Amino acid sequence: MSTIYLPSNIFTNIIADAMPKSMLAKIKFMPSALISKLVEQEDSIGLIPTMDLIKHNDLFVSNSVGLSFDGALSNSFIYFKPGENEVDKVLLSGDVSSIESLTAKILFSELYNIEVEVSLSNFNADRIIENTILVGDENFQSDIYVTGLSFAEEMVELISAPYVNFIFASKSDTLLSEFNTSMKGISDNFYSLGEEGNFNLKIKETAKDFIIENFNSCVVEFEEQDIEGINQLIRIPYFHGLVENIIEPKFI
Repeated sequence: MSTIYLPSNIFTNIIADAMPKSMLAKIKFMPSALISKLVEQEDSIGLIPTMDLIKHNDLFVSNSVGLSFDGALSNSFIYFKPGENEVDKVLLSGDVSSIESLTAKILFSELYNIEVEVSLSNFNADRIIENTILVGDENFQSDIYVTGLSFAEEMVELISAPYVNFIFASKSDTLLSEFNTSMKGISDNFYSLGEEGNFNLKIKETAKDFIIENFNSCVVEFEEQDIEGINQLIRIPYFHGLVENIIEPKFI
């Protein structure tokens, strides 16, 4: 099988560990924002941010495996500047993807009735000095996640469906179909590793306990509601006038 590109975070590392051993040598970890371009240029599989379909709608999409959240556990958290009553700016930091970039303003507008300016920035975990959406493992490398809001929970409220953070995609329908077959039953290994706390990441025990307790809110093998979550998520830019057409995923 060709290269399998994954973004690097605690959840995708568990997915990698849960995959059939024959796939392990094919896995390469990359920043999430780069994977769709690589997959579009070569015969490979990529776990891409769902919103990347807006610009890469020629890719085929797995209708059976990916990464979805439906609870408190999330790869991203929202933090508010202490002591600030009015929010007008929000920073994006970490392994930022098209999802956070395209939905941040919409989320604050729809859920909080606040119009915000969004920009990229580095993040200092020791002190939250601005309102921030932090993406990736930095949320769990200290206890800051307890002061934040789960981005997944907020997105579930926004779209009334599971928040499908990442989807497996390829420019080859044959390659993706073979991949889907190879990934059947991955949930057993995925949940076993996650609920036993076998993480390739140094985190505090409190963060580890939080992840273990909420790990059942992660989904890697999709059901009907997750497909609905994909459709609802990628329609957000259309409903807010950011794109001209509704994207119809090419599911395999």
